Amino acid sequence: MMAIYLEKLKIWFEAILLILNKTKNKFVLFYNKKDVTINGKLKIGTQERERKKAIKFLGVIIDECLQWKDHTNYVFSKTTNSLVLIRDMKYILRERDLKKYYSMV
Repeated sequence: MMAIYLEKLKIWFEAILLILNKTKNKFVLFYNKKDVTINGKLKIGTQERERKKAIKFLGVIIDECLQWKDHTNYVFSKTTNSLVLIRDMKYILRERDLKKYYSMV
């Protein structure tokens, strides 16, 4: 059933002169934790697409079990880096400049 939709998608792309870039598009199979043994491949035409365990979509990292662990780890590392930078800048900048910078982060 899925192959029919993918073939129609391929035909539609060809009709409007668009090409799916094999190196840029990936796919994720979403499933319950119970269904851990799912193996899937996605082919559009003759090209097989790469399967990912997590994907960034509109700035949010979503994994195949629809959990937030990867996204929270990403946000944590970004904020930690900013806070470490602020901490190191306290020896260089005045307090009011630090407050301005802190409000921007």
